Amino acid sequence: MRSSYSVSAEAGTDTRPMVQPRALVALSPSRQTSYSESVARRAMRDIEGLEADWDGYGALPLSKKVRLNGWNALRLFVEANLVPDVAPNNNGTISFEWEIEGSRAHFQVGKTTYSMYIEEPSGKTHYFSGQAAEVPGGAISALRRVQVESGTGSGQSMSRIDFGGGYGLSSI
Repeated sequence: MRSSYSVSAEAGTDTRPMVQPRALVALSPSRQTSYSESVARRAMRDIEGLEADWDGYGALPLSKKVRLNGWNALRLFVEANLVPDVAPNNNGTISFEWEIEGSRAHFQVGKTTYSMYIEEPSGKTHYFSGQAAEVPGGAISALRRVQVESGTGSGQSMSRIDFGGGYGLSSI
């Protein structure tokens, strides 16, 4: 994929288009990014290098496929102004979490599948799952609705990190 972004050793000397992975290009828009978006992207970059047993209890490393699925999902959530906290899971998957004025949401993506729940303050819980490459607009729309109804639609991070694992996804 060709990108309109360029790099130079000295300002203005090299304007050849760079080739970058789709998720990285999509997360590098020309608009100014918020601090919380920068933190989420930095967290993704930080967890990409985790090796086997990174937690001291036998945690699996993140495969290339999981990392690509994570970047794609992050791009979709950021485009919807839903900046998550990002955490690795010991089973080799990636989690995104939000806490929005009494509502909680958790998204987990692996090599082939994702799962997500949104728990409203009333206790009602909505569940979503499917193929990792196809995070449905319905899940994003439901989380966006919770954000807008709570009045926190500012793009600020609304979450906390939970390094727990599980929720039924397999890294294999």
